[in-house]
Amino acid sequence: MDSNTHSTQPSEPSAPEGSTGLGFLTAANDALAAEDLDRLSDTALTEETLALQQLLDCLGGQWLRRLAAVDARGAAGADRGEPVPSTAGWLGDRLRMGAGAAREAVRTARALFHGPLPRPPRP
Repeated sequence: MDSNTHSTQPSEPSAPEGSTGLGFLTAANDALAAEDLDRLSDTALTEETLALQQLLDCLGGQWLRRLAAVDARGAAGADRGEPVPSTAGWLGDRLRMGAGAAREAVRTARALFHGPLPRPPRP
């Protein structure tokens, strides 16, 4: 294979056995980080750049879907075992997001995924 060419269909990295989808994404990200971009043709580089943006958009949708579920369950803060009064406040604290950006993310998640949903009863 010519060292200056690359398939536009990247091979999928193997996820460690028993890993979640996020583990698979971490492995894929590590593989991309290790890739030598100088070995890609200009065509492959531009195609992959566009494909990565499309994947980022899709992943953003998955993030918003999960954010809507966290918000609907009132689960913000569960990662630290500390209930918090607002999902937006939790985002701001944990991701160092500005207050406006955090509120907008929660509003977008609710709008896209029909929230806030009623909380399920706790056992």
